[in-house]
Amino acid sequence: MSKVVADNKLFSLSEWYQGLGHATTNEFRKEDNDKRERLDVLFFEIGLRYDKPDKFPAPVVKNRTPEFLEYLEKNKDRLCAFRLVPDDEALPKLRMRGKTVAEALPWLDEQNLDFSHYRLDIVPHTDQIKWSAIFLVKPEGIVGEIIRGGHSLLTMGNATEQSLLFQFNYQTWKFSAPDPEAEAIIKQGVSQIKVEDSKVQEKLAKELKAEFINNYIGGYWEFTVWPDNNIYFIDYNRLLHKMIDINNFLLIGSNELDLHGALGYPGQAQGKVVKVKEEEITTKDFPTGSILVCECTIPEYLPLMKKAAAIITDQGGILSHAAIVARELKVPCLVGTKNATKVLQDGDEIEINSSKNLIRRIN
Repeated sequence: MSKVVADNKLFSLSEWYQGLGHATTNEFRKEDNDKRERLDVLFFEIGLRYDKPDKFPAPVVKNRTPEFLEYLEKNKDRLCAFRLVPDDEALPKLRMRGKTVAEALPWLDEQNLDFSHYRLDIVPHTDQIKWSAIFLVKPEGIVGEIIRGGHSLLTMGNATEQSLLFQFNYQTWKFSAPDPEAEAIIKQGVSQIKVEDSKVQEKLAKELKAEFINNYIGGYWEFTVWPDNNIYFIDYNRLLHKMIDINNFLLIGSNELDLHGALGYPGQAQGKVVKVKEEEITTKDFPTGSILVCECTIPEYLPLMKKAAAIITDQGGILSHAAIVARELKVPCLVGTKNATKVLQDGDEIEINSSKNLIRRIN
């Protein structure tokens, strides 16, 4: 049976920014909506493999025109993701994945919207992703993380195992733990966005406003490794990497508390722990200045994140959406601890000081 991912659990970064009331929300939404157009240019110019979609004006599919029915007959049993992409960045993007093309059509029919303002991308999909990676290319270097499994484990922060962190200063690679297979995949993936031909660089700079750093295309990148062992890029964002300081990515922890994780955002904070489960978000008392402790964050946590002195999660990585939002809020954030909700209890008063690699209980 196909694995279906619920729509209400697929949160885009633009939805986080909308919850923040961020001035760049619409800019980010447009950047996200157009990512496959940019990837298509890179596919044509440098052979970058990506999850290339079949595209239709949404009314063509909704009305089951002869054009689409011919396509459906050939592809009805193909596993896919449906993405309804608006022509206006103020409109929401709707998506679902994990069904065949034929199985996904009822979901499309249920959407209450003006289809004339949307196109439908039918994106190749597999529910057997072997590896997923996120990385940033900046003047200071290339940093990121890779994990076994689907990319939502990194972006949504619901991974149960620690991702492998990596850094490349354009001369030397560093990894948070030895893993030859992961290291080889990362080096292969990063090498695919290196462009040494100056004429191709000029063309991409003109067509995509691409920037080049030591011949690598600067930006925020995501890729996955499919069962065929090929790397498929799924995101190229030209805005996000400029907002993230890569010098603060550290693993910190406390032997006293048996608590260790990756630093989503640095800083110093002190306060009382308040553990909040997803079903308690709107009901549990959360005084301003508390330390928010939870399994992982979703946009519904934003009101609490804004009030928190610090955020500690069981799951997530340095480039998960929650960690990126914590940086926007400038709230100290420790992610991927695996056991914070078990080690820490409501009312514990703790101190976090990333500059001293310190997490301690003070009562």
